[in-house]
Amino acid sequence: MASLQSGQLDDALSFARRASRYNPRDLQALNLLGVLELQAGNANAAVSALETANGLYPDSPEIYENLGDARVGEGAYEKAVSAYEAVIRLQPQNFRAWANLGNARLETGDAEGACTAYRRALELNPASVPVLSNLAVILGGMGEQDEALVLGKRALSLTPGDTEIYHDLSKFKKFAAGDADLSAMEALKNTDLDTEARMYLGFSLSKAYEDMADYDRAFDEMAIANQLKRDAISYSRENESELIEQITDVFDAELLSKGVSANTVPKIPIFILGMPRSGTSLVEQILASHSDVFGAGELRLLRDVVTGQGGIGQGITEFKSTSASYPNGVIGLSADKFSALGTSYLENLPATAKNSTYVTDKMPRNYYFLGLIKLILPHAKVIHCQRSPLDTCLSCYSIHFPYGQEFSYDLAELGEYYRGYDALMTHWRDVLGDWFLDVRYEDVIAEPEAQARRLVEFCDLPWEESCLEFHKTKRHVRTASTAQVKRPIYKTAVQRWRHYEKRLKPLIDALGPLADT
Repeated sequence: MASLQSGQLDDALSFARRASRYNPRDLQALNLLGVLELQAGNANAAVSALETANGLYPDSPEIYENLGDARVGEGAYEKAVSAYEAVIRLQPQNFRAWANLGNARLETGDAEGACTAYRRALELNPASVPVLSNLAVILGGMGEQDEALVLGKRALSLTPGDTEIYHDLSKFKKFAAGDADLSAMEALKNTDLDTEARMYLGFSLSKAYEDMADYDRAFDEMAIANQLKRDAISYSRENESELIEQITDVFDAELLSKGVSANTVPKIPIFILGMPRSGTSLVEQILASHSDVFGAGELRLLRDVVTGQGGIGQGITEFKSTSASYPNGVIGLSADKFSALGTSYLENLPATAKNSTYVTDKMPRNYYFLGLIKLILPHAKVIHCQRSPLDTCLSCYSIHFPYGQEFSYDLAELGEYYRGYDALMTHWRDVLGDWFLDVRYEDVIAEPEAQARRLVEFCDLPWEESCLEFHKTKRHVRTASTAQVKRPIYKTAVQRWRHYEKRLKPLIDALGPLADT
């Protein structure tokens, strides 16, 4: 404790480990060890210590709360929900537990449950800016833009000039000349903002100027924001190229011809994948409007199953001791092992999907795992979304992604990344044939009913008219397409790149012949 209080975290962790060895039943030692392991980035070790403490002292709200934090750290959100709920049973007025319960429920796909938790947290602390902002984002994602804007304005009144809040608000409103929020954002350009704040402001201003058809100023702010973000992250195009080359080498026709029996768990996943901003959210919203389909959104579940993250088994390392990283760890696995991975995926689908046979997984970059999906979940349905390469890349460049997508903040890198994605999808077509369905965004916009029927038929579902009224479906959408999928079909996003054509030369050059497709 003394080391922790003096800021010597390494020493504190070392002493906590020794203390827990000397007295493995001591509550303070186990609790401290769990907290320090989590601070050190050792989520699994933190969970181990705190579960031991919880077993010995099951009535300690502090242990439950720290265990919830540790579960979040390892990505086991369902278990985190259980831990925070236990805190609240013991301490119903615990604001932090209600707020964290909202965060964890949101990660499991339970948007309504998250809203309930956040509203209770605000009753206990009405001035919590993070909770106000989080609730606003969720409501905006559920199509409740008016209430989202009210909450966002409340958050801004508490922290004037918070550019991240302006960035959230920009997703839910359309700007026009004389807009008070636009004037406030423009005034912030002349203040002393740190790099991240200026980045958020740039993306927000770019959205506002595009709403007003001022494309030159929109691109100027877009470029500033992207450069600031690119300078702050690490990205290697060479690593991406090497990964794609390894995947194409491992997943050849011989491997993919292995007979794997369909999994017996009564769930049919519908994987919707492709480049980000290629229409995946629209396709998911159409299918999630069907009464037999649960729209789970962007799940990290497949990645966790493959890598053993999130407290889900050991991934492929459980089955192969050497060269175990993806994709090389797949080599030599038996049909039984592939089936076990599939079972792990199905058993860890969100609890909120328990009453639905069909469950969508709209993680775009699951296209890296397409061959593996065929081997572990052969009964799954896979839909590959395509869109004009220039529109896709511009759409990526025009927004800030909350995590991942490091390739999207430089036009030349964007074009090179797209070419690698296109090459991998060409490989999948060569070795998988028509096992998956290609759907073009432009076709969905031009012929919504024909394409919706095509999607429903491919998934072996009976037709329902609700699939044409997808914008009325009440569900939470956690992507940058939130506002779009809550509107009827519109055509303004087609050929959007032409507004910026003179500024896109690095992207066009990097795409090469693909720029014309």
